[in-house]
Amino acid sequence: MKHMVSIKIRPSKKMLKTAKRPEPKLPETDFSKPWAIWLDDERPIPERSGMQYVPAANPREFINLIGDHGIPSFISFDWHLGADWDNGEAVIKWLIESDQSGEHVFPEDFLFDVHSSDHTKNRAMNALLSDYLVSKGTMKYFCPRTTKPF
Repeated sequence: MKHMVSIKIRPSKKMLKTAKRPEPKLPETDFSKPWAIWLDDERPIPERSGMQYVPAANPREFINLIGDHGIPSFISFDWHLGADWDNGEAVIKWLIESDQSGEHVFPEDFLFDVHSSDHTKNRAMNALLSDYLVSKGTMKYFCPRTTKPF
């Protein structure tokens, strides 16, 4: 039996809030249509057309969404999720191991973005998930949004 990555899904006792951003007022999400997860503890969900974004401010909310509805067709990751939570890279490792075990499988049309402002963490998270998806055959190539395609 393979050991799953353990991520901190509960805050410490000193933590009073699970997120710094205000709770958004979102329309009811229709999970039968394309939807996306916005993983960030501070920034609000962007207004982008064609996709229903569901917020997750921390790993617990993220894991609950995946457990209830599966992996969506798009996820946008932040690295820093607050001092008392694991980071976005740990969440990506959990997703990869969940896919490898067959517990939660990436959809064929899966896409992702890393919107972290920390350039080093951004590149590391992009590399981790894209390398896995390319090796799995889900992606043919990966071009980070900070570079221009050929």
